[in-house]
Amino acid sequence: MLKFTRMAATVVAAATIATGAAALTAPSAQAQIRSGHYTYTVWGDAGNTILTEPAIVRGNRMYLVHERTWYDIHPTSRGGYIVAEMNNRRDFWRAGAGYTGISHYVNVPAHRSITARVTLVPR
Repeated sequence: MLKFTRMAATVVAAATIATGAAALTAPSAQAQIRSGHYTYTVWGDAGNTILTEPAIVRGNRMYLVHERTWYDIHPTSRGGYIVAEMNNRRDFWRAGAGYTGISHYVNVPAHRSITARVTLVPR
């Protein structure tokens, strides 16, 4: 009986250690915009295309060819966002094979300041 108790305690201890190690190495709940080549499009209120340009995503950085600028991507639970020109936030969330989102001013509540719709479509 003593052997069984020691064996059970050893198994429970090993399972506890394994569970703790798995929890420490588990990935975060944040999503990420996948690396690759995209077409970045800005859409106006009437559904018209304002701008279409190539974009490159590498890790947590996005390069917009037309703007000739690398932006840091801040991962969120559904995709990520960039802040352009210090006051324009562009949010992206997963939609099919690409991403869709909105562009708005950082200093104004989002529901009143949406300036455009944006998409990232893989090329």
